[in-house]
Amino acid sequence: MLHAAVHQAPKKAQRISPLLGLILLLALPASHAAPLSIEEADQMLRENSGLLHAARLTREARELEAEATRSLSLPQVSLNASYSHLERRYEADLSAITGQLNQAVGAIGQATGVPLPALPSSLDYTYKNEGVRSSLNFNWMLYTGGKISATQSLARSRKDEAGAEERHAGESLTTRLVSTYYGLQLAEHALAVRRAVRDALAEHLHQAERFEKTGLIARADRLHAQVAFDEAGRNLDKAEDDCALARVALRRLIGSTDEVVPTSPLFLQSQPVEALERWTGHGLAAHPALAVLDAKHQQSRQMETISSAALLPEVFAFGSYQFNRQALTVVEPDWIVGVGVRITLLDRLDRASMIAANRRQSSGVEAYRQQISDDIATLVEKRWREVEQARKRFPQLESGIALAEENVKLREKGFREGLSTSLDLVDARLALARAEIDRAQTARDYDVALAELLEASGQSERFSEFAAHADIRIARPVQTSGIH
Repeated sequence: MLHAAVHQAPKKAQRISPLLGLILLLALPASHAAPLSIEEADQMLRENSGLLHAARLTREARELEAEATRSLSLPQVSLNASYSHLERRYEADLSAITGQLNQAVGAIGQATGVPLPALPSSLDYTYKNEGVRSSLNFNWMLYTGGKISATQSLARSRKDEAGAEERHAGESLTTRLVSTYYGLQLAEHALAVRRAVRDALAEHLHQAERFEKTGLIARADRLHAQVAFDEAGRNLDKAEDDCALARVALRRLIGSTDEVVPTSPLFLQSQPVEALERWTGHGLAAHPALAVLDAKHQQSRQMETISSAALLPEVFAFGSYQFNRQALTVVEPDWIVGVGVRITLLDRLDRASMIAANRRQSSGVEAYRQQISDDIATLVEKRWREVEQARKRFPQLESGIALAEENVKLREKGFREGLSTSLDLVDARLALARAEIDRAQTARDYDVALAELLEASGQSERFSEFAAHADIRIARPVQTSGIH
């Protein structure tokens, strides 16, 4: 029974009419709580995450780009149509020729008595051509110095890079989900402990007030019980706020419209995880960041090939067929096929500098990859040791909780018999609360460190496997909030 200052039961129960009760029930907002395992939360996260959706779209775009380059080695065929009006004027001075001819013509006319026309001294002629021109053309690159194959490989490398980045984003989200999901579980455990402490201190305050009235304890002991109860109330309010915030964070992370109840408990494995060497080897072989750098290295090499191809000649075949021959001039062919060579003698872009730049970029990517490999090895070892530290610390906390529980029993008995002070009992209860929260915190640290270890080694998909084989589980507290 709580002290009157904490909770006062109504002296007389008041009846509420069935109609009023129905109205009040309908007026209350509907609250839906969806039980959610860590696997279900991960599925919802992957379906609703904007970050992962953007990475997926980028990867699909790169796949389509790679598909688009597959036909670069095929000929390009085009159908052209145009309307043209052609006009050309021809002028020629014929006086030097026609002068003597006209004299001869005149002499002939006098001799025959038949007058003959004189030849013109100049020629003025206009040629006109008008019509719709339509043609079928093709161009086929036979040799480009490796530019086509390098462009295709470049597109494939960009696709590989996008795939690695999508995987990296997915593994980062898995770690974030584990931290948020089990962070809510930790907040629920802390809330349950804080509520139990508040309730126990309320009972202790009630006993202290009765003992003060009977003269068994001094007023200072009762005031100490009051102060401890008030502080427990403040801690409970903070724990409720922390739990509510953790619940909102999880719901928004996975994109759920309903309140969620995590059902996968905090867990540990009593046995050590795999050897550090295996984790390090897997991280150096499968980490997405290294796959991204490998793809970038391939891209720089292909860009170097493309730059080098600019110094080589291009060989191509070409052809054209005209459909409307009436629109052609007298010198234009009906069709034409041939082979050509194109050599760029002078380019506005310094091709040698571009080749050198791409080579340096390739070397830079190699150096950066080596640095990232060292960082990954260090990160894997750090996460591995954090997992082991949490695993070793947990059984030590179990023994501490057993001691704290026994100490609370002794202090409660001693307080009732006047052998312990209120301060002794409050300290014992707070020590037990700290031990219980530390135990949940250690389990949560183990789970998050395990998720980070899996991410560092490129194995985030194995988290459910470790959770399923765990031999230590901390059950979720019952009714730690208004959502059950």
